[in-house]
Amino acid sequence: MSSVPPDERLTNSPLKDVNPKSLDDLYDEDPLNLTDNDLMRLVKDLREKRALWAAEEKIAATKGTRTKKVYKEVPKSGISLGDLGLIPPKAD
Repeated sequence: MSSVPPDERLTNSPLKDVNPKSLDDLYDEDPLNLTDNDLMRLVKDLREKRALWAAEEKIAATKGTRTKKVYKEVPKSGISLGDLGLIPPKAD
């Protein structure tokens, strides 16, 4: 066992600054009530999300684009459901 009293071990420990709040709890808090450490955690999280979003956007930009649809020319005299291809043509 160490010769340092338990109270002194906690004050010298790096764990004394640990804030057990989750990021969800921090996002739910009023920003005016957050500490500088809490704000730094939020900023770090947002920067990581921004980097992930930028990487996804870069991948999406390199993917192939959709081809344009080619529409049939519709006669101006009148449009029927058969012209639009909504009903099958009549068999003779």
